[in-house]
Amino acid sequence: MSETMPADLLDGGIWRRATWERRTLAERVELWPRAQKAMGIQCPKLKFGSFYYPTLGIKLRGVRATEAIRSAELVCRVPRASLLSAFTIQNSSLSPMVREVGTRSAMASFLIRESTRNASFWMPYVKALLEAHPTDGIPQTWDPATSQERLNSLSNYSRKLAASSRAATESAWRRLVDVSFRRHAAALSEGGVCDAIVCSQEQLVQVYSRERFRSMVSVLHARQWSMPWYTPGQQILFSAPGADLLNHGTPGDVKNRFRASEHAFTMHAKRAIRKGEEVRKHYSYLMCCERYLNAYGFLPSGVPQCQTPPHMPRGPNPCGRGVPLQPEPQRPRLPQPGRDA
Repeated sequence: MSETMPADLLDGGIWRRATWERRTLAERVELWPRAQKAMGIQCPKLKFGSFYYPTLGIKLRGVRATEAIRSAELVCRVPRASLLSAFTIQNSSLSPMVREVGTRSAMASFLIRESTRNASFWMPYVKALLEAHPTDGIPQTWDPATSQERLNSLSNYSRKLAASSRAATESAWRRLVDVSFRRHAAALSEGGVCDAIVCSQEQLVQVYSRERFRSMVSVLHARQWSMPWYTPGQQILFSAPGADLLNHGTPGDVKNRFRASEHAFTMHAKRAIRKGEEVRKHYSYLMCCERYLNAYGFLPSGVPQCQTPPHMPRGPNPCGRGVPLQPEPQRPRLPQPGRDA
């Protein structure tokens, strides 16, 4: 990429929607390092890459080391202001929506608004990274009317999870339309979202369409983490732009932490990483096969199949033969107001 700054990025152009929408997705990805720097995000030795996973038979986008990284060296640092979290929504005009549609759904609505207005701090994150995130493999995005063959290839438990996720997202979207559009039309219209100061109901339905909402919720579900920030034991749901590009690996190459004294999320290397090597993060020890597929849309090797209730026929096994069963994990509920979609 040329070191000369493109003219349309000057004078705040990097935050404008027109800057990104005149470019292809590939060109937007190439611009991300500039946007990352402007957002105060430091991942100095990481670069986008495409990696072939033989066990999956597909290529996945990830990040590689551009230089050797020492053990315990800082890999990424994302300041709190650049972390998309419940605090982001609480400090915005969409704060009341958390109780109406849930935290993640409010985040999705916030990002749809921010990427539709004329300019926003969050424009690069949505246009360069989130809109480039593939959702086709995530079962809840499969329409039962047109994707029945794909759904039939899943185990019965996978189909149950996909149907539950789809129903929850549909319910959240209906509450958005029936409640939030009526109560918060002005806030949802901020920044030139449509050609009126306050969008009509029809315009809001077009901007916050069912398909766009479902896609954004699915992408956030795949990319978000939770960990304590300032209060031990109090889990905070958040996205870390740029740092969330790391693919899953066991045991993983980085250690994640929110450093309260720095007001920042950091990743440090757990081992020495060679130049050109993919840098990966371990997602969760709690995830079994069907839940992993439901969240991320693909399955790395070695993820055990979930243990399902005895009365439920198993159906096809998307996890591969000979993979051991794992009891259904009991995941702690995040202490958040509202319901997550």
